[in-house]
Amino acid sequence: MGYGGIWTMCRGVALGLLAQLALGTQAIAQGGPPVRLDHFKHTRWTQEDGAPIGVNDIVQTPDGYLWIAAADGLTRFDGVSFETVRAPRGTPFTSAPGSQLLVSRAGELWIAYGQRGGVAVYRGGRLVDTHMPDPPPMVTNLVETRDGTIWASWGGVGAARLARYRAGRWRWVDAEAGLPQGQVLGLMAARDGTLWITFNHDLPDGETRSSLLTLRPGEARLRAMPDRIAWPRLAEDPHGHIWAAGRDSTRMLRAVGGLPPSLDVAYPATPGLRFATMAFDRWGGVWGSTRSKGLFRVAGYETPAPDPAGAVEAYGPLQGLSGSYTGPMFADREGNLWTGTDMGVDRFRIANVVPEASVPVSALTGMRIAGAADGTVYVFSNGALYEIAPNARPRLLSGDFEDLLTICTARAGGIWAISPKRVMRLTRTGIEQTTPPPGGTTGDSCVEDSQGRLWVADGGGPIFRQDGAWQQLGGTLLGASAWDMAATSDGTMAFNISLRQLGLVRGGRTRIIDAAELGLGELTAVDAIGDALYISGSGGMVRLRGDRMRRIDANTIRWVAAVRTLLQTPDGSTWLFGLDGISRVSTAALEAAFDHPGSAVPRTLFDTRDGLPGSVQHIGFRGLQLALGGDGRVWALARTALAVIDPATIETNRLAPPVTIRSLTARGALYRDPSKLVLAAGTRAIDIAYTALSFTIPERVRFRYRLEGVDDNWVDPGTRRLASYSNLGPGHYRFQVIASNNDGVWNRTGATLEFDIRPTFWESWPFRLLLAAAAAGLLWFAYSLRLRAIAGRLRMRMAERLNERERIAREIHDTLLQSIQALIMRFQLAAEDLPEGAPARKTLEDALDRADTVLAEGRDRVRDLRLIDDASDVERMLQAIVRRQAFGPETRVSISSEGNPRPLEPLVGDEVARIANEALFNIWRHAKATRVEVDVQFRPYLFKVLFRDNGVGIDPEVLTRGQRDGHFGLPGMRERAAKLGAQLELARPPGGGTEVTFSIPAAIAYASGPRRGQKAADGGDLG
Repeated sequence: MGYGGIWTMCRGVALGLLAQLALGTQAIAQGGPPVRLDHFKHTRWTQEDGAPIGVNDIVQTPDGYLWIAAADGLTRFDGVSFETVRAPRGTPFTSAPGSQLLVSRAGELWIAYGQRGGVAVYRGGRLVDTHMPDPPPMVTNLVETRDGTIWASWGGVGAARLARYRAGRWRWVDAEAGLPQGQVLGLMAARDGTLWITFNHDLPDGETRSSLLTLRPGEARLRAMPDRIAWPRLAEDPHGHIWAAGRDSTRMLRAVGGLPPSLDVAYPATPGLRFATMAFDRWGGVWGSTRSKGLFRVAGYETPAPDPAGAVEAYGPLQGLSGSYTGPMFADREGNLWTGTDMGVDRFRIANVVPEASVPVSALTGMRIAGAADGTVYVFSNGALYEIAPNARPRLLSGDFEDLLTICTARAGGIWAISPKRVMRLTRTGIEQTTPPPGGTTGDSCVEDSQGRLWVADGGGPIFRQDGAWQQLGGTLLGASAWDMAATSDGTMAFNISLRQLGLVRGGRTRIIDAAELGLGELTAVDAIGDALYISGSGGMVRLRGDRMRRIDANTIRWVAAVRTLLQTPDGSTWLFGLDGISRVSTAALEAAFDHPGSAVPRTLFDTRDGLPGSVQHIGFRGLQLALGGDGRVWALARTALAVIDPATIETNRLAPPVTIRSLTARGALYRDPSKLVLAAGTRAIDIAYTALSFTIPERVRFRYRLEGVDDNWVDPGTRRLASYSNLGPGHYRFQVIASNNDGVWNRTGATLEFDIRPTFWESWPFRLLLAAAAAGLLWFAYSLRLRAIAGRLRMRMAERLNERERIAREIHDTLLQSIQALIMRFQLAAEDLPEGAPARKTLEDALDRADTVLAEGRDRVRDLRLIDDASDVERMLQAIVRRQAFGPETRVSISSEGNPRPLEPLVGDEVARIANEALFNIWRHAKATRVEVDVQFRPYLFKVLFRDNGVGIDPEVLTRGQRDGHFGLPGMRERAAKLGAQLELARPPGGGTEVTFSIPAAIAYASGPRRGQKAADGGDLG
């Protein structure tokens, strides 16, 4: 470009700036641009995504599901997956296409079919035939009036075109209602209870005339209306206005109350429109389908546009619609707009990030952006410079800027524009040129510092203009390649040097800090806000204020990695443009994270799902990537388009999503929409599919679930919509799931599923009881074996003791006692040889008497060593012991027995006899009793003897200590019992007296051999 061309370009830019000043003022007065089609984010689902084709209608039921009537019948959609609802076999609509849908006032879903399928209602998870008589080839309209009457029609000719469903039955009412000959185009039930019918008449000349018919509440005959519109369809907007869309125009037909509209504006119809189905958005737009050419939108239906033709926008396959044939238009509870085509399903929702199509982008050269002090934003793209005034759309200033290198903010107003041979300051009042650097510049980044110096990142290192002269920065930064530059309010200059170093100039001193020292990896941006520097890199972000450095690690907050621009706004927000999109955070929270590492920084993310046209420009495009306009809008440079976010109009979804459990799968069986289930025995693994019916951004819906008795806490699966469990046992289970929508609004009630798993026989209570019985039997068997082993050892020891006692008794009797007897006899003979009266004879006879006593005592001891002869007969043995005691006539002694008497082991019987002897002796000696009872119990597993008296009772101190000082009867009894493996217990009953209980296991006590017959329970009194 020559010098004259530059001046011509500058004059054109200046004139454009002056003209835009007036246009910008007008835009501000009008309150900003209206909502357009490009403000909506479009998403489509085709057959490849599982969507139905040949879509005829879309509705939403109270539970939140979207239902779609299409060529293959009925489908429901949760925002992620499509689920076909099959008609029962044998019904008229088994394989018929779905034509129309209706959600009744009772909340039920009604579906009309083609192929003479009639009408069905979805109840209890299944389709139920409503038995329409003589169904038409296709039901083309289905509505419900305020009185609960359901109306159906079809668009053919004949006697059956209008049907009424009332009191549980259908009835064709063409003649009754006075329906003229012709074609029914559409039905509409107004909120005042009026039924509107759009109608076509065939004229004799072959032409077609359209008309409107109404049936008001309480009337029986249709009434013709005077309005004329070609091939009309009707819809009622949220305010109660009735709109008509036809082949000639779209316009408001009636105001509230049926009055004519105050301003009748006819918006031109989209070329090629056949039939229009309308829906209304929350931003004043009327949406309509065309049946052949996509869809259209009329902007500003609440305030008629001064240019009706300019208010109509079309959207078709060229813009991304799934197909040309558009059947329904529908607005869901969250404000999303839906249409169905011959090839799939499309959704439109208001976008928080709006691409600006008026600014073309070159993938090769990218874009540059800068904001002026007056709130104007300038964008350089594809060789052209654009100006964006507050509340206005971008306006081309000049398309003759091919050699422009970069732009940046000018402190005195406007922006600096740098080209190889020119340095200009552009303002809304004109252009000011300054002296370029000697030899020109190749700098593609610039910034003006607080001292008014203009810095340019030149190829030979940073240069700056001061006092009208350009200077080269020397020192360590001489020749440095500065990718980005930033200037703080305290005069510090910062440079991103080749993405590896941070260069600082402060007070005439320079300093270089390696990226490794900052811990940031590759440097991606340097931003200055006030007196602080924010240095971004692949490893996180550093805030440098003076010499104080604070850092946020990307391992702690991942989205701070590789930020390209950081922008703070007066409302207390900080905007960061990074790899995953644009993040909006609280400035206070971000600063707190620098000061207190680990602090949470909640963010709102704007990415492609919000309308952002791609990721941030790659690092090769220098300079800022965000700019703030004077109207508060944030402008962003994405890879494929310029985008804008208006914080004042950001849509927030405040509706908590309905949560539902779609199905449970177990052992190959699928249970749809379960609430309570009983699963087959042996079920171990289950899959539970759940969903949340939020359609704005379903990809951001998050879930938490838990299975009571299995999960200790809530499980956070993120966006996953399936819970799987294995190794479940029989029992009762309760599954609960909650969800949040795309903006974090939680439905904490959620959905609940209760189910029982039946036990198998091996898991049932009878089997467990059998198992417990078997275990008890095994334990008893083991105990019996051990008891037998112990008994065997005891018997062996008792036999050894018995043999030893017998041997000792024999030895004493055969040796010692025999020898003593022989000595006594010899001494007796010797004594008899002495004369009567001899002193020696007297002494010898006294010694012989003493020897007789010793011999008697020896015989007693030998007898003690031998077993008691009648010990095996316990009752007789006890009777003998009682007789040997010196009980007086005032004491009554009774002996009784229980059970089947059995002989005892000899040694056991002997010890029992000695214990009984000691017990009865103690009663005789100490008790002063008048009644003594001895109870012998022959139990199958226990032998027991109980001694009870009604005497003075045992001394408590003796009972506690277990013996009386100087007496050894009780310890002896315990020792004898212990040697047998028996138990001896002493007690003092509440009624007085003393009880002594001796018990021993039957395996030890009873002798082997046949049992004797059952004996009487009472042995009689021996008192």
